[in-house]
Amino acid sequence: MANTYTNVKSILDELNADNGSNYKMDTLKKYKDDELVQRVFKMAMDKVLFTYGVTLKKLPKGEASFSDLDLPTALDNLEDEICSRDITGDKAKQYVANLIASLNEDDAYVLERIIDRTLKVGMGRSNVNKVIKKLIVKPPYKGCLSYSKELAEKYKFPAFIQLKADGRFVAVTVDGGVATFQARSGEEDKFPVLAKEFEKLQDGVYIGEMLVRGLTNRADGNGLINSDDKPHDDIYMQIWDYVTADEYARPKDKKDKTPYTERFAELTKILSAPDVDTTRLEIIESYLVNSLSEALAHVSKWMNLGYEGGVLKEPKSIFRDGKAKDQLKLKLVISLEMRFTSFNKGNEGSKNEAYFSGVNFENDEGSIKGTVGVTSMTEAVRDWFHTHRDEVIGQVAEIECNDITKGRDNDYHALSHPRYIELRGLDKDTTDTLAQAFEAKQMAMDLGEAL
Repeated sequence: MANTYTNVKSILDELNADNGSNYKMDTLKKYKDDELVQRVFKMAMDKVLFTYGVTLKKLPKGEASFSDLDLPTALDNLEDEICSRDITGDKAKQYVANLIASLNEDDAYVLERIIDRTLKVGMGRSNVNKVIKKLIVKPPYKGCLSYSKELAEKYKFPAFIQLKADGRFVAVTVDGGVATFQARSGEEDKFPVLAKEFEKLQDGVYIGEMLVRGLTNRADGNGLINSDDKPHDDIYMQIWDYVTADEYARPKDKKDKTPYTERFAELTKILSAPDVDTTRLEIIESYLVNSLSEALAHVSKWMNLGYEGGVLKEPKSIFRDGKAKDQLKLKLVISLEMRFTSFNKGNEGSKNEAYFSGVNFENDEGSIKGTVGVTSMTEAVRDWFHTHRDEVIGQVAEIECNDITKGRDNDYHALSHPRYIELRGLDKDTTDTLAQAFEAKQMAMDLGEAL
């Protein structure tokens, strides 16, 4: 059978001819309208809409049982039989192995890369989406609105109050005994020790935050979790939600969704099952309270212990993408996400002359601008920033402040006494708008009065 479709393997090789990000994006632009190229990138990188439940390492020896098989048809079969879960377990492993064995060498390589969920071209989801708009679906994330007295007083009690975890957010998808870890941005990372714990659990998506035992400082813990030398044996996870694969793949749909009280009960049932023995997976500290004052009492206790605060949740809350009024964030400090844009030179004659005097930041809409001074950073952070300037610029960072102000002659707002907390790295790739910043300010003011 003549190969009349695009040789995707040759395009992957071309993308790997140079490690530069601009080169890769310019190269992909040449093929961005090719439907097969789009399909390969989407099926390899979109883990919301495509799950396979098999891995290359666990595939048996394949047989070339499909005659005249080409890559487009193989992808059809993968979607129709494996993604649909019509074929599962050992039969699915053999089916995929046979698909690979029935293809020519180049197409077999591409199918293997799809199953392995990496095309090995050095491009992440965000850069692919910059070239082919909205190709890879960003994982859904249910966020919290900032606390306000008006919203809180509308809550129907009893409701959940949960500790606001201080770690790195992660959604763990368990599919056919395989666990994958995704940050809010959609990027993946490997956590083999945690993965062994999750692979014992039933299929679905487990949502929570990873922390490091023995560390109470969020920035220090997240720094280790995001590093190349992760303390895997000390990483654990606090989980607050369990969502089925079907509901997770329908983040905009409000119909036929499970209320939070049932999802939380299912999570509790899963982790407390007799055959689940884990010391690294735990349910976030949670209480069912009968009034706002009772919820705030727990928040006050947590904040006195050094935690950020709490999250108030309505029992009927369904899982969907975006911020929702049925989840309220309760914390005193104004904490915002800003993007670092440039370094300021060190002051001549000062101890920072050889380094820098500060790092400039702004939000993506340009309505907030400012500078984090070097004195607000520890020496270790300052040294790391100095030697990794190219990595710092363009990243989103958490910035705390006391107020949001606007100078008479400025067309933008500024943060009062901004303090650097941490780089969000894989955890977040968007910044707060001015409206969201003022919501955070109002939350801090309202909650301060309530406490």
